[in-house]
Amino acid sequence: MFKHKTHTETPRVETVIDLLLYKMETHTDPSSAEYAKMVDQYVKLQGAKVHTAHKPLDRNALLAIAGNLIGIGIIVGHERAHVVTSKALGFIGKVTT
Repeated sequence: MFKHKTHTETPRVETVIDLLLYKMETHTDPSSAEYAKMVDQYVKLQGAKVHTAHKPLDRNALLAIAGNLIGIGIIVGHERAHVVTSKALGFIGKVTT
């Protein structure tokens, strides 16, 4: 639904990890210092991948949104049958993050 802007000059973490894994697979000497550096980079990239992952929505925020929608539905339903004064709209809560 919402598109995030991506920078074309910086590759995605997954792409860098795949390239590094390919280099590690084709490396001839797994006991070399260069291979140890690649393993260290791989560990760091995996940590960066975890930190850049999308977080799911908080359950409390979803409950607040659902509660507000139900309250709005009740007010609109009541408005069809009766006149709603401006005080009734004060019952709608504000979502704080």
